[in-house]
Amino acid sequence: MKDPIVLTPKTLRRMAEMQVSDQKAIISAFFTDEILGIEREVKLTTYQELSYLMLRDMIKRDSRQFLKREEADKMTYERK
Repeated sequence: MKDPIVLTPKTLRRMAEMQVSDQKAIISAFFTDEILGIEREVKLTTYQELSYLMLRDMIKRDSRQFLKREEADKMTYERK
């Protein structure tokens, strides 16, 4: 992953509601899948997989929105 990863307060609150063992598994899966781009060594439970998919989508959406705002700000700054 070349672009910034944005963790919003909403995403962090969702993660904080989970058990620590689930947090660790989901963070490990995200790091493995999205940052390293390698195959996971550990299989997630059904709950963890669903939570992972939800959080991954939230992170990707928030990261895309951040990049769009950053690009818009850059264009505005360059026009001045």
